[in-house]
Amino acid sequence: MRAPGGYAIWCERTGRLFWTDGGGMQLWAWTPATGQRQSWRMSEPLCCFALTASRERLLLALASRLAFLDLHTGLPAPVCEVPSSTMPSDGRCDRQGRFVFGSAGIGKGMRGAFWRLNHDLSLERLPLGDAGVAGSIGFSPNGRTLYYADAAQEAIGCCDYHPCSGEITRPRRFADKGAGDGSAVDAEGGLWTARQGAMGLHRIAADGSSRPSVRLEMACAGWPVFGGADFGTLYLPGADGIAELAPGVHGLAEQRFLGRLPSR
Repeated sequence: MRAPGGYAIWCERTGRLFWTDGGGMQLWAWTPATGQRQSWRMSEPLCCFALTASRERLLLALASRLAFLDLHTGLPAPVCEVPSSTMPSDGRCDRQGRFVFGSAGIGKGMRGAFWRLNHDLSLERLPLGDAGVAGSIGFSPNGRTLYYADAAQEAIGCCDYHPCSGEITRPRRFADKGAGDGSAVDAEGGLWTARQGAMGLHRIAADGSSRPSVRLEMACAGWPVFGGADFGTLYLPGADGIAELAPGVHGLAEQRFLGRLPSR
C-alpha cells in the first residue's frame, strides 16, 4: 500500500494501522483486512499520539498542545499546552496507561525534554535531563525499564521505572549505538530502532547486545510498530509506502492511555 510515512501505532481492537504523514498535517488509518483507508486533517502538525480506553478516541501530541481526537467527528478536545519553545517528538504509554513523550527544542539554543501526562491529566517533566530531540521511547515487557535517547546522539539510555509510582531511578547507558527517531519493543524485550532516511532497521536485545540491521527496500520515513493478528508483522512507514516485515519475533499490544477522558 502506498502512503506517506511518519509516527505509527497499531490498534488491535479495530485491526487498523494509524500513522501520520511526513509533515504531520494528516492522520491516516488503514485496515489491512479490508483495504479501507481513512484520514483526518490536522490544524497543526501532529507529532505523535496514543490509543485510549475508547476505541474511537486518540490522545494527540500536537505541535503546541495535547488533545483528544474523536474519530467520529474529527474534532479535538484540548488537554493542555506543551511548554513553549518546544514541540513533541515521540511518545509511548507506560504499562499503567500514562503517556510518556519527548520534545524537541524550537529555535537556536533551545532544548527538548521528557514529559509524562498522568491519569489526572497533569503534566510533569521527568528527571532525565534535556535533549536536542528526545525520542526512542519504549518500555520493557514488564514495564520496569524505560528506554529513551536524544536522536542527535548515537547512544540509547535506559532507567528503572517503578510500575506503580512511575518513579525513575538509575539512569544509565543501554547501548552505545542504535538511537533512532522512534522505537518498538518486542515480546522478548528487544528494542527495534530506525532513523528517518535509513535503509536498515536495528535490533538491540534486552542485554544490550545488537544484531545486524534488517535491510529495507525503501528508505525509512517513520517509526517501526508491531501489528497484525498475532503482532508478528513489523510495519515501517517509508517515503513510498508501508513496509511489512516478518522479523521472526512477536510484538506486544500498544498500551492505551487510561487517564480521564472528556464526556461526549
